[in-house]
Amino acid sequence: MTREESRARTRELVLDSASVIFRRDGFHQASIDEIAEEAGFSRGAVYSSFANKEEFFLALHDREAQKSVQLIAERLLEDGTLQDAALTAARTFYERHLADPEWSLLMAEFAVHAARNPDVARRFREQDRLWREASTRLIAEICARDCVQCEEREANEVVTAMMAIGCGITLEQQVAPETINLRMMEDLFVSIAQRIGSKRA
Repeated sequence: MTREESRARTRELVLDSASVIFRRDGFHQASIDEIAEEAGFSRGAVYSSFANKEEFFLALHDREAQKSVQLIAERLLEDGTLQDAALTAARTFYERHLADPEWSLLMAEFAVHAARNPDVARRFREQDRLWREASTRLIAEICARDCVQCEEREANEVVTAMMAIGCGITLEQQVAPETINLRMMEDLFVSIAQRIGSKRA
């Protein structure tokens, strides 16, 4: 194993441990010492990969976002119509987020933290922008395949609306989980998709 490969492996193992500790304790209560202990590395080894907790979380968030985009892309590109894609997006969101309440709560906690820290907010928004751009391209591709007229602005608005609804439902789940179900997610996502789905080319 080369030095670069060893460094990359160490980074992934540390991120795996950070995921466990963050989910268990939350962003503010988690400590780098606990992450190092969970990973089986020294504090110095951990700091060689990440300077602070914000960098830990941003790297973890980036990894999770890439997994979500890849999973959604694989599933959506197998579907035939825009409505089918909306149903698949709802189911994937449900599986990835609502089935993992600890991560959803962690995301909400970090979003508030970022809002109060301009530099962290800037980096968080940049990650969000990249995720949105990838999702917007995916929506545009599905529309073209389904012979639906869709400008980039409209595709971006669909992504924004789905994200906003998803975030709201995620928070609602923390308060009243019995009110959230998959059918609700499917109905909401299909309604959003129908906004552009009626514009056949």
